Amino acid sequence: MRRTTTGADGRRDDGFTLPELLISMVILSFIMGALLFALIVALRNTAATTERVTAGSAQTLSAFFPADAMSTEPDDGASTDVAAGSGCSDFDQGDNRLLLQLVTVDGTTQNVSYRLVPDADSAPDTTYQLWRVSCVEGVGQRNIVVQGIVDPLSVRTTIEGGSEGGGGPIKLIRLTAAVGRATPVTLTVAGSPRSAGPHVPCSLVGASPQTVALRAGPPTRPVDPFVVAITTAGPCDAGELAVSIPTGVTTVARTFTGADGAWSAAPVNPLDAAWSPLTNNAPRTVSATVTLGGALVGTFPLTLVAEPCSVASATPTDVTYEADHHLTKNLDLVVVTTGPCPTPMKVALVAGTTNVAIDLVGGASRWTATVPKGAATWSEGYGVGTVTSNGAVVGTIGVAITPSPCAYVGDPSRTLATDVTGQVTGVVTLNLTTTGVCGRLTLSVPTGGSGGPDPFVIDPLPGGPTVWTATIPRCTQGPCLGNQPPAPTWRDGPHTATIYNDAVPLKQFVLTAREVCSYISHSPNEVLLANDRLREDTEFTVTTRGNCGPQLQLSIQTGVGPGPYRIDLSGPGPGPGQLYRGTIAKT
Repeated sequence: MRRTTTGADGRRDDGFTLPELLISMVILSFIMGALLFALIVALRNTAATTERVTAGSAQTLSAFFPADAMSTEPDDGASTDVAAGSGCSDFDQGDNRLLLQLVTVDGTTQNVSYRLVPDADSAPDTTYQLWRVSCVEGVGQRNIVVQGIVDPLSVRTTIEGGSEGGGGPIKLIRLTAAVGRATPVTLTVAGSPRSAGPHVPCSLVGASPQTVALRAGPPTRPVDPFVVAITTAGPCDAGELAVSIPTGVTTVARTFTGADGAWSAAPVNPLDAAWSPLTNNAPRTVSATVTLGGALVGTFPLTLVAEPCSVASATPTDVTYEADHHLTKNLDLVVVTTGPCPTPMKVALVAGTTNVAIDLVGGASRWTATVPKGAATWSEGYGVGTVTSNGAVVGTIGVAITPSPCAYVGDPSRTLATDVTGQVTGVVTLNLTTTGVCGRLTLSVPTGGSGGPDPFVIDPLPGGPTVWTATIPRCTQGPCLGNQPPAPTWRDGPHTATIYNDAVPLKQFVLTAREVCSYISHSPNEVLLANDRLREDTEFTVTTRGNCGPQLQLSIQTGVGPGPYRIDLSGPGPGPGQLYRGTIAKT
């Protein structure tokens, strides 16, 4: 808006008022600020874009050029003639900056031309691209190796040796290019042809392993360490030969060592890197990359598979059986597996004379089963169990089968009653009980007697396998006659008896011989009577042997009255009998 007025002298005054001027300045500041912000953003994006382009160009150029230079015919296989072509005219756009003639494994001709070509998408400020054109017997392939070249003169090649570099074999090939506008970044790559041996490029012939088993996590890891080994053809020792394996989470890199086409890398251990899990345990194939000095040599497939179901361990590892060849106790079997194991899970045990088949219950990695102790008869040896998952054998388990040690149960110690001959007063039978598996049992006990066998031995003890009988005989008619077995005589007191199992002491117990109380003699043999009564008090004495009590009772038939006359005889008490005395009053 503009205001017009007429002054006193008749002239017109044209201009803006102060509010109009202030409003215009505020609006202009907003407009200028927006323009300045847009300019800053554009400059930053340009710098970031330049940085990304430079980094990508450096990586791509480094991946191709050293390998191309190494495979170049060393005599005269490089040219900087701008008019030279690769041999595949459909790809020969722009100017040639470096033409290389490569020596291939199979003898075919391969030309590689690094060509400077205007970027059609960069108008109006034209930039250039550096193409790598490969031509093999008329079949071409193009790779853009450098982008964002502003000055075409910055792309320079140098050849040392050959017809363009002073003659003789080519020693070095160098390529330089500048990328970017404001602050150009210079990229330089170089390489030397292989001058000895067959002039062929390094190539991948074979690789192992082809599969790697993964154990489910978390985290997912290889089951075992694995070593990548490769075979190659051509010159592969001119730089660092390496392999990269993608895990789905990261990349595992290893450097090869070796010679003459056979190379191996350091082991890849389960804990070296994390691996992405398999989907529903389905195999997954990844591509492992082999490089030489950063240049691609080849790739090979590596199939990742789920760890197969297998038996990792089983307990117990040993069992014992009793004399009846049944287990000492139920066998509580625990089987630990790895990998996914589909059901049904079963185990078949070879127990000796019979086999035991039983289902395993559980899941994940732990399975259990109980084999009743009487389910089979077992024999000494090594039992093998076969574990199956859904009918497929996934492993075996081993169980050492041994007899339970022979052991004696209880204590057979007792007292033996003997007579004046030293023999037991009657046949004594000892029932002996054992557990486990016993061999030849023998009883031996010293008797200390003056007649019969000493020690008294029963070999072998009759009976078994868990109940045995020991019989101590007695001759019924004085000395043993005819077919009566020899009978031991026993000295009074304790006797340590020993039971042997296959000549090894098994159990000791005590047999205590104790002679029974018996009469020897008495006095007087006659008494004097007056009027059917004793004329005086009369002392009676009785002599005994054996183990008699402290008091004996004498019973006399007087012939008068209803019954016998009894008197108490006192003696020395417990122990071998001696003299007992008692008095009959005359009244």
